[in-house]
Amino acid sequence: MSVVQSCLPDGANSTGMDIHLDTCKHLVFHVWSSKKKAKEIYVNVRKITGKQAPRVRVIKDKDGVVLTDQDQVRKRWREHFSDLYNPVTDTDQTVLAEIPVG
Repeated sequence: MSVVQSCLPDGANSTGMDIHLDTCKHLVFHVWSSKKKAKEIYVNVRKITGKQAPRVRVIKDKDGVVLTDQDQVRKRWREHFSDLYNPVTDTDQTVLAEIPVG
């Protein structure tokens, strides 16, 4: 499979194939020539792959209540990632202090 064929979307039919093939050729040329800016490459990739999935507009809190207010949704995401990346541990700090450094 060529690089151009690999960038075609799955299930591309013959009617839309020419448009995607031309876009892919254009994209591959600019990627390999390294003379075009990243934004133009990004725009061409967007033409092939389509739009991004819609953002999450609702989310459940820890109690299972659906939050629809965007401020509440953002706070819940902040809380989720804070819990994820800053876990509460029962580490004995004296053990950590006894570890030789250097």
